[in-house]
Amino acid sequence: MSVDSTPQPCPHCLRPTVLVSHGWGREWVHLGTWRRQCGAPVWMRAAEASAGARGERVAQPV
Repeated sequence: MSVDSTPQPCPHCLRPTVLVSHGWGREWVHLGTWRRQCGAPVWMRAAEASAGARGERVAQPV
């Protein structure tokens, strides 16, 4: 995987995204999660819910 662009705001959530090249093609992905989808990955939402129940805070991806 190689990064082919400077960070650009996502048109949906405004978080930074970059264009990356894979062996099978190119796609825009969010910085920090490296996913096409907006929002935190499932494992992070679960950690936030667990920490929230304990009154703690979880670091957010940049």
